[in-house]
Amino acid sequence: MFVAEISAGRLAQSQALQADALDFPGDALTYGLSLAVIGSSIAVRTNAALFKGLSLLTVGAWYWHQPLIVCSMGESRPQRS
Repeated sequence: MFVAEISAGRLAQSQALQADALDFPGDALTYGLSLAVIGSSIAVRTNAALFKGLSLLTVGAWYWHQPLIVCSMGESRPQRS
């Protein structure tokens, strides 16, 4: 599903489709990490939660960065290269 949606998003130049496609592996990684640290010490669980939070912050910043660049260029969507 990831490959199909990311390909469709690139072809359609759709930031929304690309962001949704990147959400799939991100969710899988987050759930996997959460399951991996169940029963671990509080320090390990805290570090896992911190990593998850920072990764969400990074992805969120990237999602906001792309449309802002397009808007600042005065275009409705980026040009194909």
